[in-house]
Amino acid sequence: MGKTGLLVLILTVCVALLGITITNLVFTLIDHFKPEPQSEILKSNRPRATGDISKKPEFADAAKRLLAGLDFTQDPCDDFYAFTCNKYLESAKIPAGASRIGTYDDGQDIVDRKIVQILDSIDPKSESETVKLVKRVYDSCVKNAEKSEGDKSKELEQELKAKIGGFPMFTKKWNSNTDLLKVAAEWLQNDNLQTFISHEVTADFRNVEKIALFLGGPKLNQPLDFYLKSTFQSKLLKYKEGLIDLLKKFAKSIGYKGEVDYEKEVSEMITLEIKLAMNVVPDDLLTNQKFGYNPFNVSEFRESFDKLGSFVDGLKFESNDYNLIVTQPRYYEALNTLIKLNTVNESTWYNYLGLKYLMHFKDFINGEVGEQVDLILAVTRHPKEAVSTDDKIECMDTIRDLMPYGPGFIYVRSIGAENRKKIVDDIRLQAELVIDSFLENVATIKFMEDSVKEITEKANEIRKNLNLGYPAFFEGAMNETNADNAELDEYHKQYIDDFDKIEKDKSYFEILRALSKAYQKTERLGRVGKTADRSDFQASPATVNAWYAPEYNSITIPFATLNPPYYNYGYPQAYNYGGQGGTLGHELTHAFDSMGVQYDPSGTLSRNCTLEYCTWLRPKSVDGFLDMAQCVISQYSEQCCPLETGNVHCANGELTQGENIADIGGQLASFNAYRTWISKYNNGAEEEGLPGLDDFTSNQIFWISYGFSWCMKQKEESLVNQMLTNEHAPGKCRVNQVMQDIPQFAKDFGCKRGQTLFPPAEKRCKVWTGGQPKYSTLQTGVKLSLLKLTEE
Repeated sequence: MGKTGLLVLILTVCVALLGITITNLVFTLIDHFKPEPQSEILKSNRPRATGDISKKPEFADAAKRLLAGLDFTQDPCDDFYAFTCNKYLESAKIPAGASRIGTYDDGQDIVDRKIVQILDSIDPKSESETVKLVKRVYDSCVKNAEKSEGDKSKELEQELKAKIGGFPMFTKKWNSNTDLLKVAAEWLQNDNLQTFISHEVTADFRNVEKIALFLGGPKLNQPLDFYLKSTFQSKLLKYKEGLIDLLKKFAKSIGYKGEVDYEKEVSEMITLEIKLAMNVVPDDLLTNQKFGYNPFNVSEFRESFDKLGSFVDGLKFESNDYNLIVTQPRYYEALNTLIKLNTVNESTWYNYLGLKYLMHFKDFINGEVGEQVDLILAVTRHPKEAVSTDDKIECMDTIRDLMPYGPGFIYVRSIGAENRKKIVDDIRLQAELVIDSFLENVATIKFMEDSVKEITEKANEIRKNLNLGYPAFFEGAMNETNADNAELDEYHKQYIDDFDKIEKDKSYFEILRALSKAYQKTERLGRVGKTADRSDFQASPATVNAWYAPEYNSITIPFATLNPPYYNYGYPQAYNYGGQGGTLGHELTHAFDSMGVQYDPSGTLSRNCTLEYCTWLRPKSVDGFLDMAQCVISQYSEQCCPLETGNVHCANGELTQGENIADIGGQLASFNAYRTWISKYNNGAEEEGLPGLDDFTSNQIFWISYGFSWCMKQKEESLVNQMLTNEHAPGKCRVNQVMQDIPQFAKDFGCKRGQTLFPPAEKRCKVWTGGQPKYSTLQTGVKLSLLKLTEE
């Protein structure tokens, strides 16, 4: 053999050995990501996968995430929530000060920590004015948290003296020459504080091209039922004791040594709250949207509620060319009468106003006061509103609430142009397939035959109104080679102008008040009377959530949502469609739930109204839809989820019907969309399996992903409050009761007919899919609409 041949042979052997070494290294790295398999103790009839197992690290990560919840001792056909979540629930610890912890929080935590990391290291000199401002507020907040600027009790006391003559119970010879509601309006405008009158700002339901001011009921400190139902008397007593303790601590912080009859003063404030609460119509009785739509121009409002006109005056709008939409007319009549007839002591009104003010600024008094306020308000906290014990994350959360697009921009920019594009493109395809799937399901519903044209028109309008990832005005400032900050800074002009007037050494207390005022001018009250925009995100792209806005007929998916537990670009599509696809389906179905069917494709509230409903659906379709909705209401109420224990009662089927319809219809649409993706975009081939979940099929991973996304550990008090006030059923219900109404789930897990999650056809509800509904009467004698369905 010549030298050349020998050299070739040596090189060939070296290359081969190098290839083997690299291959071994790759498999070693993959094994590092591969989770330990968990033995399946329970023997079930579920179908088993037999295909290849993926070697992708992302697939291993997806498996590891799901295995953190899976309990293989549970039968998925009897309790799918326990099957997908038990292991997570056993290991999860509710943080100090929080009322719950869930897999949802993982996604928000990823986003929060990334923004904090950027803010800690960013050099603002070369940044946009928007980012400079975010950095300034963040640094001030963190500095205040790490080394408090001092108790601001005296400053709050001075504000109360200036605005209402002082806190009546802590002021000798108290007298106020100010107007109660005018002060309430000023505090709303300047401090984002809602008291006797709450508000929303969005498109006018009957004039969707223009922004209107919606005025709602009072911002009470406790759930409505606590004030109205005798079963919660002990809760109200605990609330009373908490207020007395809070006010004593505040008196100590301002150095007040005078005598106060706390029992009397607090009892009178709670009595006032009860009088207000008695005139608030509960949300579950306002499903007919026309009852919450009562438009007034400014003059008409003053004529109808002569003692409330000062509230409008206090908002100080430049023009009266806007509409006020009163959502609780009975409450406004009662509030007007209470003030007019002087049936409540004047000092009680102002004591309550002062109480709301000090609770709003709890973090600037002292630690004891702040903790006491947190305890009082814990029961009203939204299930998705976690409490962080990390000062930096709390600071970032505050900025995100009051300057939504500042932290949102910082987060979205950090993802990088290439990743942003491929993720948004993937979600847009997912949305298109989910909409197609939903319309295919609608085509199978006999009672909807007359309304298919209108349904299709509305769904196709939503395709045009998909707000995915982030608003368009981010684009220029995110250009990596030639950033143009003009649009971003123009949007935040009010913030920038206001902060230019604040000296650099001003305290965080003053900075927060300036931020609150700019927020109202930019995102809330300052928009009233302006042209509505369907591309309005309505919240921060750094928020893990998604929403359908009926008045815009739009769906918004913030970029922050595109993280586990819902989505990861590298995860199998079975996982992504089970999580994020289900979210898209859920929001789409909201366009056709008990509220959505009242709004047409333009977002306009239908004028075709009866005492029961408003809708653009044809008469025959209305009958079928009401049967479908009633089936869901009855099922959720009668099956009692979760089980009654202690103070926990069944979910309210009436209150939660819209969310339940969206869950069932949306998850079915997403499943069919996933199967379309397999057929059209994966050449009909099943996806590779997940390591550690080797014999689980792609369809099973789809359902497991959905179940895992709802794992949540809650304190009893949080769960009780959710049952009373929230339109969402608890996670256990949102998993099990959805599964029992989608027979494909039972098929994919080999469930036997008669098992809990594979009930007889007459015990299931078909939601936005074929089946002619019939009335039937249960043993209770109550007439319910249970759908008579053909067996699959």
